Amino acid sequence: MMMVVVVVSTSTAAMSYRQLEDFINKWTLELEEQEVIFLEQATQVNAWDRLLIDNGDKVCPAVSHIVDREHVLKCVQIAPCDLLMLCFFAGIKQSE
Repeated sequence: MMMVVVVVSTSTAAMSYRQLEDFINKWTLELEEQEVIFLEQATQVNAWDRLLIDNGDKVCPAVSHIVDREHVLKCVQIAPCDLLMLCFFAGIKQSE
């Protein structure tokens, strides 16, 4: 970021029209340069934003899928004795 500071001493407080015009032309050129830089940066930020949104759209379903699978695993993880009882009762129901 470029900052221009103009200091005018009290002994030369009067400025000619030509000096004023030169300052305005200089500031106009600097402003145009800064505008080009800003537009380049804004374009880059916009591209990054689109990339983040696209990747977010890809990641969200994957995360949801993982959370669902973790829930299923927690439901399936049963103590060994409970698993034996479950198999035993399942066997009784099948033989009936």
